[in-house]
Amino acid sequence: FAHMWFGNLVTMKWWDDLWLNESFAEWVSYKAVNALSPDYKLWNDFQAGKNNALASDALESTHPIYSHVETAAEIAELFDNITYEKGCAVMRMLENYLGEEAFCGGLRTYMKEFGESNASGADLWRHLQNAAGQPVTEIMESWVNQEGYPVLKLSLDGTTLKVSQQRFFSSPNPSGERGQLWHVPLVVRYEDDEGVHESRSLLAAREGTVTLDAKGTIKWCYANSDEIGFYRQNPDSSILKGLLSNLDKLTSSEQMGLLSDQWALVRNGSARITGVLDVLTAISAINDYSFLRAVVGRLHGIEDLLESAEDAEALRQFRVWVKDAFQAKLDKLGYEPREEESQNNAQSRVALIDAMVTLAQDESAIKKATEWADKEAEDSKSVDGNLAGVFVGAAAQFGDKDRFKNYVKVYEDRRAAGVSPQETNRYLNSLSNFRKPELVKKVFKLLDDNVLPQESRGPILRTMLAETYSQEEAWDYLKRNWVSLRSLGDMWTNFLVESTGNLPASKRGDMVKFYDKTLDGVAEKSYARALEMLDQYEEFKTRTKADLVGWFKSR
Repeated sequence: FAHMWFGNLVTMKWWDDLWLNESFAEWVSYKAVNALSPDYKLWNDFQAGKNNALASDALESTHPIYSHVETAAEIAELFDNITYEKGCAVMRMLENYLGEEAFCGGLRTYMKEFGESNASGADLWRHLQNAAGQPVTEIMESWVNQEGYPVLKLSLDGTTLKVSQQRFFSSPNPSGERGQLWHVPLVVRYEDDEGVHESRSLLAAREGTVTLDAKGTIKWCYANSDEIGFYRQNPDSSILKGLLSNLDKLTSSEQMGLLSDQWALVRNGSARITGVLDVLTAISAINDYSFLRAVVGRLHGIEDLLESAEDAEALRQFRVWVKDAFQAKLDKLGYEPREEESQNNAQSRVALIDAMVTLAQDESAIKKATEWADKEAEDSKSVDGNLAGVFVGAAAQFGDKDRFKNYVKVYEDRRAAGVSPQETNRYLNSLSNFRKPELVKKVFKLLDDNVLPQESRGPILRTMLAETYSQEEAWDYLKRNWVSLRSLGDMWTNFLVESTGNLPASKRGDMVKFYDKTLDGVAEKSYARALEMLDQYEEFKTRTKADLVGWFKSR
């Protein structure tokens, strides 16, 4: 429906305004489902996509939402998380600041003026500005026409919140400050002696202050209400301490945002990794499923760092630490759904099983997951749909050649019988979870022999390029099959090239040699991002290794 309005009824003047179609459709899809089924808490799920966009946009090789394009290859590169997730987040941020009534009013007059014709972003800003009586054009031009986003440095003096902004980079050593400024719709939530309040203001300068209307002492303040704004926060130690002491007062999105921002500050060298480990320890007690999922995702990243550090004792202590954090929670919920249980419990179970099986690698949890995976293979209806994927995938991680062979058979049988994609593709998708070197090779043999469908080549290869146990084999496969992979189209070429940014630093020279010879004008932005990601992760691993290993070994 969104594309009927933004795309057909009102059509962008040129491809550089592609985001008008895609960002709007992304935003309204979440908004509609959230209105129809608020118990799904869909905006919490959006935080994962928003975090991916924040990560991409913190690179020097990012691009503005609005990007001038001339060629088909340049157009294809716009179909990325800057256009979709960042565009969605900025649209939501604007609506939240203007208010739903004014926002919808501006949309209605925009549609009336430009129905069955062409429009640009500037036309939409004019209508929203007229409806809201706010400087929408200035606000949105600062977010849409320039790349990147700000990090807000925060300190609290009594009831005065001091705020300063500068562009956030994920590198400790960016090539140079660009002097950028954003018009930041600043919505602050805080608690005083009379309860929780909200303050709204617009930060358009490098520095500013916000006077919080408070009675008594401010117990905590969070300067991105419900994590709707597309920016990061760098609170001083006093504000951070207040937040960690009142985590239960934050919304789930705010809890996820706090963790994401603290991790990002470690990535760019503004903070030490030991601090974020202390934060993780403090907040792992929270039981909201969307937050649990975010924590477990972050722990997978820490596991990758420890595996690359090659310190067996630190890795063992990490697994013990994960077990200590999640064992009791899983024991309480159990491995099976319960009648009339909440959505939160049903989804929390998925994250907890993932943590206990794949991260803690608890023998009892592995045994139970494997048993449930075997039941699912026999009868897909015997296992709850929320849990089937995690069981099948976890069993594959520890699986042997017999399990691999059985997974291929179950996949082929279900596909031939026309079983639903959800029940069929959990076996296709789990093939990349097998870690034994000979089984990694078998996945690529299945692709070569056309046992797996053509449309699965891109997703499987993208996943295996990201995993340390399969990425070198995946890189070799990509090089051998480059001509046929290019037939997947420019967009898949972009995705695959960017995914090679996960390769180890030892492959950098080979990447440069191969891509300089073969890309021929396509995926230029993706190539730049891949090299930047590879370089930054190598620096990050080196910088944090001693602190990370030492923290776990001192437990």
